[in-house]
Amino acid sequence: TRIRGSIPNERWLPRYQRSTECFGRCCSTDRITSCCLTKFSENTIDGSRCYLRDFPGMKVKLFLGCIFALLVGCSTVNEHPISHATVADPDHYKLEFENDYVKVVRVGYGPKEKSPIHSHSKLVAVHLTDAKGKFTLSNGESTVIEAKAGGIGGDPEVEHTVENLLDQQWDTILVEFKKKYPRSISELKKDATKVAPKHYIVEMENDWVRVCRIKYGPNEESVMHEHNPGVVVHLNAVKGRLTNEDGTVVDFEREAGSVLWADAITHSGLNLKDGPIEGVFFELK
Repeated sequence: TRIRGSIPNERWLPRYQRSTECFGRCCSTDRITSCCLTKFSENTIDGSRCYLRDFPGMKVKLFLGCIFALLVGCSTVNEHPISHATVADPDHYKLEFENDYVKVVRVGYGPKEKSPIHSHSKLVAVHLTDAKGKFTLSNGESTVIEAKAGGIGGDPEVEHTVENLLDQQWDTILVEFKKKYPRSISELKKDATKVAPKHYIVEMENDWVRVCRIKYGPNEESVMHEHNPGVVVHLNAVKGRLTNEDGTVVDFEREAGSVLWADAITHSGLNLKDGPIEGVFFELK
């Protein structure tokens, strides 16, 4: 059975040839007019149809052209991208939480442990312990990086393997970025780093994030201040009180190494401990 269309002098391939020769790809040789992707029925594998004009030897050329396109397509499909760290190496990279803007990952390497190759989006990080690691890119280049507990760093999108060079546990929190936050930090009327600079110190900043070190002395209290949303990592145990702009009060306690998402807010803070507290705030820009 042949199905004719509206193009003069065209003839449609038999059904079995349409489904096996075209596979939805356009083919072109010196004797072939075209191979169309026009939806018309469920008679082919992908609902596409092919037409050709009446030229001698057309079926042979169309068959060879489409087989070549199919082989090229198959070679492309086999080029798998390197998986994200939480997929390629879930023993060392565990998803803490994720939303529209960030993916937060808890990293943990035992002494001398190594990872398989994996990928990350652009990120910033804070080390919960001392760290010394060998990072090897997919092109074979290696770098050794050392950091102290509480240290902050950042990376662009990357594919690498990692080896812990220490004889002790290495723990880090990664904040990977997915999309930009729509409200600029410049719009904050009571920017914490300006009205409470003693407690919120900028340590790193780029187009996506501002990283602030949070420090409160024993029983210290801050003035009312404002934040964009972001990720808070507590570096030691915390017991505090937040007073919101509307007067509501929230008392809280957190363990060292705890991580949470903080919405945009205006409030003041009070350290309820007799010792200092410290944390890191990854504030979206």
